Amino acid sequence: MTKPKIYTMSIGKVYPLYVKKAEKKGRTKEEVDQIIRWLTGYGQDQLEAHLANETDLETFFQEAPQLNPSRKLITGVICGVRVETIEDPIMQEIRYQYNVAAGGGQCLCAERNVQIPQLSIFWWFGDSSGYVRKSGGAHL
Repeated sequence: MTKPKIYTMSIGKVYPLYVKKAEKKGRTKEEVDQIIRWLTGYGQDQLEAHLANETDLETFFQEAPQLNPSRKLITGVICGVRVETIEDPIMQEIRYQYNVAAGGGQCLCAERNVQIPQLSIFWWFGDSSGYVRKSGGAHL
């Protein structure tokens, strides 16, 4: 079976797209970095090295130091597919990252106590009423 083309795309090519989409939603590059580091366990220097080296997405996730177990609580629909039902592990990681880092779709968590340093899921996406809480909370 042939690997999906997205596996061979470099993180350095898709990263600017994440940032651009996040900025349209009023978020910053630093917040995108923070989310990616939370998801993967990479440090900022490691993330920047992968961006500069144009590591492909498959390798980026396979070599991630510590995939955050709380990422499994991320739910939502991307391109008509529920991220939590994707069976291919690498594709699911790519979709988790897109869903949260770029703010694609409605990112909802099964539980509200998923820890992410200095960010709140409501602060990032807004709650169902459209209210965006800019608290110092640390929950995804």
